[in-house]
Amino acid sequence: MNTLADQLPSLVQTPELLPALFDYVATFIWALSGALIAARRGYVGIGVFIIAVVSATGGGLLRDGLLLNADTAAVLSNPAYILIAIAASLLVTAFGSYVDRWKYLAASVHFVDALGAGTYAVVGVNRALVADLPLIGIVTVGVINAIGGGLLRDVLMRRVPDLFKPGLPFAAASVLASFLFAILVTQTDIRMEGAAFVTIATVSLLNFVMLRYHIRSKPLEAFRRYWHEDDGPGPDPRHH
Repeated sequence: MNTLADQLPSLVQTPELLPALFDYVATFIWALSGALIAARRGYVGIGVFIIAVVSATGGGLLRDGLLLNADTAAVLSNPAYILIAIAASLLVTAFGSYVDRWKYLAASVHFVDALGAGTYAVVGVNRALVADLPLIGIVTVGVINAIGGGLLRDVLMRRVPDLFKPGLPFAAASVLASFLFAILVTQTDIRMEGAAFVTIATVSLLNFVMLRYHIRSKPLEAFRRYWHEDDGPGPDPRHH
């Protein structure tokens, strides 16, 4: 019996790209998140803008340039992505002082990141389906599209990537979104747009529940003696 991984390419007879609105919404969400993080780190205007661009387009660049071997990355051929990042940067610059005093800011940034990750996972899976990839490739593209921007942002800012630290399990949520969207598109009669909305709503609700009830990923307790407050190397095991 053929597995789902074998069936996926043949099941999608006429794959179509999702409306660009999904990509633009995810771009704005990630750009806004990146701009807020950069502003809170004390970056100047150009720094806020660059971090916003990297956050918003990093996943797409990795997707198109590294995984799908596209002739030209979408961010380079479509000026809308840069314009969206500029808008997010200007929004933070103009209203940052008001936003920063909001007591729910930290929780909102986490939820916005989760929403952006779910949306970008859907966009990545959609591109992978169009490229006729098998299941493992589809999920990989979806996850990289979802987490790539945040990962590049943290590396550029010399932060330990949030992906590696205890907290909301965005990577797991991205994997779930990728699988769920792929299954809905290939195994049900739901239209592409409907499957996208269902996936994004499901993953966003899951992240809201995790945020509300403080469900977090945790490091391996067996290696506690190596942990270090400044994220540096752990203590020399010879001293124990």
